[in-house]
Amino acid sequence: MPPQYTSTNNSLFATLAAIESGTLGGYRAVNGNALGAYQMILSQSLSRIGAVVPGPNATWVWTGKFGSSQQEFLSTPSLQDAAALAYMNSLASSIPADVSAKFGTIIGVRVHLLRHGIH
Repeated sequence: MPPQYTSTNNSLFATLAAIESGTLGGYRAVNGNALGAYQMILSQSLSRIGAVVPGPNATWVWTGKFGSSQQEFLSTPSLQDAAALAYMNSLASSIPADVSAKFGTIIGVRVHLLRHGIH
C-alpha cells in the first residue's frame, strides 16, 4: 500500500521545501508559474489537486480549495502545506497496489525498482 502523508512536519517535506525554494524566499517564493515553499506549478500540481482551474485567456482561476488567490496562497503557509500533502497523496494513490511485489526486480530495460525509491 502506498504511503499516506498526514503532516509536512518531517524531513521529507523540509528537504523538499529547502531544495525547491530555499534561496527563493520560502513560502513567499515565486518562480514563473511555480509558487511557494514547495514550488507548486499552476498547470500541474495545483491543477491536479483542484486548487486552480483553467480560466479565460490562458489564466488560472483559484477555486478556494487552497486559497482564493495566489496572494492568499503565498501568504498562508498552512494552505501551502495542505496543498503539498494533497499533491503527495495524489501521487501516492497512483502507485499500483501490487508494487511491493515488484521490489528488487528490473522493469523494462534498466529500471531497478527499490523500496527507498518510492518513499
